[in-house]
Amino acid sequence: MFETACEYFSQGGFIIWPILILSLVMWILIMERVFYMQGEKRDGIYILNEFIKAFNKRSREAILETNYKYDCIIAKVLERVFISGIKTNKIDKDLLKVAIMEELPNLDKYIPIINVLAAAAPLLGLLGTVNGMITTFDVISIWGTGSPKSLAGGISEALITTQVGLIVAVPGLFAAFQLQKKAEAIKYEFHKINLRMNSIGI
Repeated sequence: MFETACEYFSQGGFIIWPILILSLVMWILIMERVFYMQGEKRDGIYILNEFIKAFNKRSREAILETNYKYDCIIAKVLERVFISGIKTNKIDKDLLKVAIMEELPNLDKYIPIINVLAAAAPLLGLLGTVNGMITTFDVISIWGTGSPKSLAGGISEALITTQVGLIVAVPGLFAAFQLQKKAEAIKYEFHKINLRMNSIGI
């Protein structure tokens, strides 16, 4: 099977290798984002209320335990704010805003790069198609159309690079869309938390 795959890719010419490298980098970034956002809870207000209960106990351990229980981006930010609040016996809402603002860029991290890599894959495939067609026409100009075997190399390069480019691009674009959607959902939860904290006095 491995030999078959190598033979298949080798028919795509030299352009196939940049596409495969691009795909590898893209999926490494996608998996990093998936692990970063995995287990993220959508109900930020519920998590906030749990931290408020822990804070009311004036127990650092209770706050740390709450963070450990939910183990998500929202909990990590709230832990930092509520731990600081124990020292002053009051939650610094400005610190909450700063902590949220510092976390927001991390939510979008790598997603634009994933989009670019996914969009570049079919373009590289198109470049391979052009190279394959040039090779085909070169063969025709020398040998004519009487030798199908001589034409096969250029045609294979043209079709395989296009196919691989699209195979890389479609799931990459879909993954980027889902990751962006998840990031926006977390941002919205942070927005609700900020509004909620401004409406209560602790």
